[in-house]
Amino acid sequence: MLPTVTATSSADNPPVQAATRVPNRMVVNCVCFSQIFIELARPIDVMTTRSTAEQVLAVVLVLTVATAGIAGGAAAAPVASADAAQDGCSYPIEETDATRTTVTLEEAPDRIVTAAPSAAQTLVEIGAWDRVVGVSSSASYLEGADEREDISAQGRVGVNVEKTVSLEPDLVLAPAVTPDEDVEKLREAGLTVFEFEKAGSVDEVKEKTRLMGRLTGACEGAEETVQWMESELSTVRQAVQGQDPVEALYVYSPDFGPYTTGSGTFIHDAIETAGAVNVAAEAAIEGHKTISDETVIQQDPQWLIVNTFDGQPPQTDAYNATTAVQEGNVVVVDTNHFNQPAPRVVLAIKKLAQTFHPEAYEQAQSTPTPSPSPSPSPSPTDSQTPTASPTETPESDEGSPGFGPVAALVALAAAALVAIRRR
Repeated sequence: MLPTVTATSSADNPPVQAATRVPNRMVVNCVCFSQIFIELARPIDVMTTRSTAEQVLAVVLVLTVATAGIAGGAAAAPVASADAAQDGCSYPIEETDATRTTVTLEEAPDRIVTAAPSAAQTLVEIGAWDRVVGVSSSASYLEGADEREDISAQGRVGVNVEKTVSLEPDLVLAPAVTPDEDVEKLREAGLTVFEFEKAGSVDEVKEKTRLMGRLTGACEGAEETVQWMESELSTVRQAVQGQDPVEALYVYSPDFGPYTTGSGTFIHDAIETAGAVNVAAEAAIEGHKTISDETVIQQDPQWLIVNTFDGQPPQTDAYNATTAVQEGNVVVVDTNHFNQPAPRVVLAIKKLAQTFHPEAYEQAQSTPTPSPSPSPSPSPTDSQTPTASPTETPESDEGSPGFGPVAALVALAAAALVAIRRR
């Protein structure tokens, strides 16, 4: 049964993706076994005229190959319960959410609704997107979102409670922007809802990713995604180490603010991770607040950060007088990467670091850095540089997939058959 995802957009909740791994070894081995049995059966009249020793040899070879194939296939085939048991994914589980409610799940959910785009984006990346049945309208940028039900409320931030209930989800994931009253109504309707805390740092985004993995039974995919994030951030940290930080200001929604992001937010942490000083925090701004023209003039940022939704900084005298505008230092980041506490925030961090410290970043990229895992996953698709998502990377086996000793036995059996026929 196809699940649904819900998503919404705000400075606290950006969007997500997923994938499915399919084992190949058992399929390959079964094909080999069937071919051998066909080959043995085909010359049956000839074989009956040959010695008992030859027939025994052929049977032994087939049984040996079949046994090896079954063992190899069993080792490679993923078992849902075993995958779910990894990294705290065994069921039943209990987790306490932002409302101090203990949420209990007896098994991995088959139908999921996401109430904001950050949850939807995360499920895409960790490999649980195929079970999402409902998403918010702000998650429309995700591939396949149009195949899910839109559960957004009309004319306000939040969810359409009636539509969400009609989807009969096993779990509703509600990022921090979801109104508390919506969460309460969904629970009163009998749904299992998990409301997330606000992410105050990039590290908290990583922990949130792991938590979503535990809640959805996608622990392995969540861990791979976090490893990819750490790998990208390792390169960024190496690039900015020893560099003089630039002074930067993130400004958005000029028609309603303009707003900026100060201390205590994951966006503030992202700016500083990229090798900049967040001048909004220097001006004692906390959280997401409006910023006055006087503060902009006083702080005089060297760089202005704007998102793809706005496209440009406010067109006022205060901003036009800044060093950033005077020198053309305006960098545009993807709203869906930078404004959402989800894995793709590292793509925005990467772009900022490349922009603020281009030579150091290029050098860091060409210098091997210790990987946080034996085989870090590739990055999700970037709007500028299409690449594979971490969850789209096939699982690798030691050696060749589905071959090795089994293939050798198959070859030996085939050689024996040829020898028998030529006698």
